[in-house]
Amino acid sequence: MTTTDTKNGPPMSSIAETIYADTEKEAEKRSAKYRGADIDRDPFPEIPAALLSSEHIKAYVRETAMIHPFNDDKSRLKSASYEVNPGGQFIYWDEDGKKIVAPITKDGTFTLPPNSISFVQIESQFRLPQYIAVRFNLRITHVHRGLLLGTGPLVDPGFHGSLLIPLHNLTSDPYTIRGDDGLIWIEFTKTSHAAERAQVRNAPVDVFEKTESRKNDQPPEYYFDRASKNRPIRSSIPLVVSDARKLAQSAASAAKRAEWTNRIFVGAGLLAIAGIIVSLFSVFGSVSANIMSAHNLAASVSVIATEANSIAKRVQDDFKTLRTQIDAADIRRSADELQQIRTQLEDAKAQIETLRADMRRLTDQNRPRP
Repeated sequence: MTTTDTKNGPPMSSIAETIYADTEKEAEKRSAKYRGADIDRDPFPEIPAALLSSEHIKAYVRETAMIHPFNDDKSRLKSASYEVNPGGQFIYWDEDGKKIVAPITKDGTFTLPPNSISFVQIESQFRLPQYIAVRFNLRITHVHRGLLLGTGPLVDPGFHGSLLIPLHNLTSDPYTIRGDDGLIWIEFTKTSHAAERAQVRNAPVDVFEKTESRKNDQPPEYYFDRASKNRPIRSSIPLVVSDARKLAQSAASAAKRAEWTNRIFVGAGLLAIAGIIVSLFSVFGSVSANIMSAHNLAASVSVIATEANSIAKRVQDDFKTLRTQIDAADIRRSADELQQIRTQLEDAKAQIETLRADMRRLTDQNRPRP
């Protein structure tokens, strides 16, 4: 491949890389060769701006180390996408709001709690040229098991670093992932950004990885069987809704029981108040009868007056007790009921005052004259 760039001088020429970078240091060296402070270089300008197919992915990975580490095994590199394993850290917050951070190892596992959002790093580091963008999606096996990938999965050109993947486990069961399991599939797209035309020599010829025919024209059971052996995949949301309904029904029943209890208590309270009022009127009748007898029986007037005074005191004490009971009762009554009770109490109070006046007058009449 020989090209020229009249604006920036003769094209850069170098021997093409034939193996992938085996260390982070080597990957950074290859990446730096194709990016600069003022210009970006494209080792394969003849590759059009489009979704990269497998042979072009491998070519750019060797030259620019745009992803490291990289494994071109057929199980991981498809016709236009590459599978990446989890790695780095697994992060989530428990029910008490405590942040949990755990390392992810290739020979270990990590578990997403039911109905939760967790964050997972991936094992590969990106060193994307300014003309390569990345999109990614969750491995279809995880999708068929009920896992969802959060946010819009677009990585802008020029990104350097490791991705942090938000995962939603909306099922009612814990979800365990192995450290050596594939987590996401990524695709690389060459953009229309104008880069300097570089030149590489003796680039190896790569073969396009075709899609396996066994995956074509399969029924849904095929994918569910591969993902979970056709075990039920259930969301935890219906369970939460069901529990909420049960709690609501229980609360409604408790409210009805409380309402009936309140009615019984109010009824009993009103009956007690009515009984006290009837007793007061009975006492008033007795007092009035005693006063009449006192007028007719002058000889016994002092005794009757004393008895009447004692009865009046008891009536006054009963009146105070009644007022205390009414003030202490934590019962809501209608305005009409309260007004009626207040009227009856005021009448009772007036009769007590009348009784006291009669007793004072009767006492004065029968007091010995000097």
